[in-house]
Amino acid sequence: MGWLHHGIVAMAALSSIIPQTLALPSPISSNANQRREPCAVIAQAQEEQRKKDSFALKLFVEAGLAHACLMSVPIKKQHALKLVNGLLPFLEWQSTIDYLKDPPKGYQLPGVDVEGGLKKIRDKVNRDEYPNEYTFQKELTELIASAHDGHFYVDLDLMSVFKFGRTEIGPLVSVSQDGVKLPEIFVFKDLNATVKEGAKWTPSPVKQIDGEDVIDWLQKWSYNGGQRDPDSMYSGLFYSIPKAEQDWYGNFYSVTGVYPGANTTLTFENGTTRAFTNHARTEEVFDGVVDGKSFYRQFCNYDSADERRKRRDNRRSAITTVSQREVHFEKRDEPGKSPRPHFPKAVEEFQSGAVAGYFVAGRNDAAVLSINSFVAEDKISGLQFQKFSAVVSRFLAACGKAGKSKLIIDVTGNGGGTVFLGYDVFKQLFPKTEPNDAFNLRATDQLNFVGTKVNKALLDGSGGKEVEALRGSEFDVSVYLDTHGRPRKNWEEFFGPDEVSGFKFTNLSTWNLGSEALAGSTGELTVAGYLNRANLPPPVFQPAQMVLLTDGACGSTCALMANLLRRNGVKSVVIGGRPRHAGRVEAVGGVKGTQILRLDQIRSVAIQTVDELSDNTEQERLAKTPIGEVARNGDDALSHQGGRSQPSQRRPSGR
Repeated sequence: MGWLHHGIVAMAALSSIIPQTLALPSPISSNANQRREPCAVIAQAQEEQRKKDSFALKLFVEAGLAHACLMSVPIKKQHALKLVNGLLPFLEWQSTIDYLKDPPKGYQLPGVDVEGGLKKIRDKVNRDEYPNEYTFQKELTELIASAHDGHFYVDLDLMSVFKFGRTEIGPLVSVSQDGVKLPEIFVFKDLNATVKEGAKWTPSPVKQIDGEDVIDWLQKWSYNGGQRDPDSMYSGLFYSIPKAEQDWYGNFYSVTGVYPGANTTLTFENGTTRAFTNHARTEEVFDGVVDGKSFYRQFCNYDSADERRKRRDNRRSAITTVSQREVHFEKRDEPGKSPRPHFPKAVEEFQSGAVAGYFVAGRNDAAVLSINSFVAEDKISGLQFQKFSAVVSRFLAACGKAGKSKLIIDVTGNGGGTVFLGYDVFKQLFPKTEPNDAFNLRATDQLNFVGTKVNKALLDGSGGKEVEALRGSEFDVSVYLDTHGRPRKNWEEFFGPDEVSGFKFTNLSTWNLGSEALAGSTGELTVAGYLNRANLPPPVFQPAQMVLLTDGACGSTCALMANLLRRNGVKSVVIGGRPRHAGRVEAVGGVKGTQILRLDQIRSVAIQTVDELSDNTEQERLAKTPIGEVARNGDDALSHQGGRSQPSQRRPSGR
């Protein structure tokens, strides 16, 4: 079923589901301003826009103009070197770093030596081979992205100023018109127009993109995506309703940080060829930007991460604006309006639309638990873990009361979210079963040093309030059980190390979901089946009565839950993947790691353990070690971070 694509589902929606964000204001063109500094043209356009609407900040410009602006930004050699050198010691925390150099059999993507690649970039900076800041940051971003790990990324400041998109074309869909033939590629708005009342035309499939066969072009472009499986990357190109509910319209439409060129040319099966202009969006404040140098001062100036955040916040506070996502959630929370407008009427649904339950029309025995995200929050109410969990509880109770005997667990478009909600949903489906997964970390001297120091301080109370705040964190051994369900006695027992394929990892462990410390560190979330939620109702469905439906996007927390379901007898059905008549598609094509560590978290705990929990002699010894470098120079790695949360290292869910 790998080739039955998302477009089949999308066509069932009779209302127009093109997002309004695709209806662009007149974008600023580069043609009339070829003799002026491109960054100055953008700054002036923003100023003119704000004269008409003082609250307007979002600006659309032609992609070529935005790219020219970026190419005019000079590189500052010493700042670039500090960034690269600052990142290097953090790489030890990435659990897959050794395997990526020489991937094991079955891995379908090219290997990458991230550390070696970073050193090559440093050498190029030293040799003055980068003509501008953009080419430097672009190569650095592409290197990290080549790991295809959704938890391992850098979000650099210059690369974050503009968001490029094929907004004039809009999203694409891949549709098998009869469910038997291989799918064809359509422009979504063309196909969607045919379901409107009175439509009398037939849309033509896309034959070529930029002069190349459409399938070949799309498969190459799909490698810009963050998934770790070719089928999942291909599926990620297209529009689908679950993704659109999360403001994601497919990686053909837009990939963060990737310039799609000034234009994209489509050739259709009916012989029509048309060039479409690509665009870029920015929500940054360009006050004072007159050229590439002033752009660098405004958006890339090297200083401490804290100072950069303060400066960015001060710039943005000058203009009151409401982002599209905030508007989106405000609309969803209006009384009486479903947060999932393109789905059937729900039996139960979470206020942000992340989870909902349905009874299948015409089938008295079937129900659907739809989870398109494990992000239990919205812009209005903040974190809502227990409310998310309660939706699942009420829906399963309704299924039992209605006598339902079949359950589809639909996780299409689900890229993850809060780790412990994955366990929560599993426990509600399998209340009598302990989660039988396990994970490990790369066993490095850095991790061992931090864990040893933190656990000693937590045990003897010598660390003060800042170290006490680490109770229940990844560095607190009390949050772990061994694979037999017994609490880890001490850090040494947890750390090991255990040698796997010639590499060192911590001993396999599981979360101690009954730990008060762990529950306290996760805020309001207590996983179903533990502590004050220990008493759960009996299971409504048996494993053979459940099936997991995925489009391969499943990753992170979704991967964790999918793994638990598989281990306990639940089978999967996958839709999507590259077009072919036969062959299996992987159900979990996203990152299989679950919990993450941000670079700022690692830097913070390094400073605590090196500067506050070590004496002078030890500090001198540590100065030239990786953990000492993180404590001393970790801010260099954070100095050029953009608007997204800090770059992350992942913790694998197992091996």
